[in-house]
Amino acid sequence: MLGPVQELRTTRQAAEELDVDPSTITRMVLDGRLPVAFKGPGATGALFFKPTDVAKLAKARAADAEQVAS
Repeated sequence: MLGPVQELRTTRQAAEELDVDPSTITRMVLDGRLPVAFKGPGATGALFFKPTDVAKLAKARAADAEQVAS
């Protein structure tokens, strides 16, 4: 069960944490790299993410970047 909404990250907050554009977050959702914890109502409802999911993706991206740099 999720805690209060303030513990979730918005698309903009997730983008800032991952150092990407918010449109990249949308692509990450669509291709399954970032799960959505909560979606607001309607076709274009706001997306919210668990901080742990954002951190997990950030760690994976850092590992990928390190591998490329090697």
